[in-house]
Amino acid sequence: LFENVGPDTVIILREMIRSAIEAYEPRAELMDVDVALSDDYYRATITIVFSLLNKEDPVTMTMLLERVR
Repeated sequence: LFENVGPDTVIILREMIRSAIEAYEPRAELMDVDVALSDDYYRATITIVFSLLNKEDPVTMTMLLERVR
């Protein structure tokens, strides 16, 4: 994640997250996946917006991936 980071990294992460949720969480209807890298490339903020099949209100989940030195 933290070596050779570039614009392609964001696209790859977004698609891998999207594929995993679609494959392994059938109860969720995925609305959006956003990946933002920090300026120093040591952190990635991931925001996932989804709704559960029986609920209309979207859920937003944000997590931080951080390099541990």
